[in-house]
Amino acid sequence: IDFDAYAETANDQTVVIVMIESAQSVEAVGDMLAVEGVDGAIIGPYDLSGSYGVPGKLDHELLILAQERVLQAGRDTRKVSGTNLIMPTKGGIEDAIQRGFRLIALGGDTMYMAPPARDFLDYARNTASG
Repeated sequence: IDFDAYAETANDQTVVIVMIESAQSVEAVGDMLAVEGVDGAIIGPYDLSGSYGVPGKLDHELLILAQERVLQAGRDTRKVSGTNLIMPTKGGIEDAIQRGFRLIALGGDTMYMAPPARDFLDYARNTASG
């Protein structure tokens, strides 16, 4: 591979998305999106909920207001706003799209890793005791 050509292509196709995981980052999202080279912002809902003192309460009014602020900053800067639907459902996806999110992460690492890890742990326990 021609490294120089690869680097040029990679740089042209790289997307820079800032993570919004604290109340402070919500306050600064407009400034962050105004930075040249930043293409969008995505909300990390669980960390954000903890930052607002309402851990895990993703439908709390503070989180809804924070999401709206991120969406508005995206509209103002013409950059993409995103969120992570930790436990995605068809209705949740539809709602996120209707609200204006264009970058939607579906699920989290624990959602995908926990079931098989639990299965292997159960197998190990059953094998050891059997």
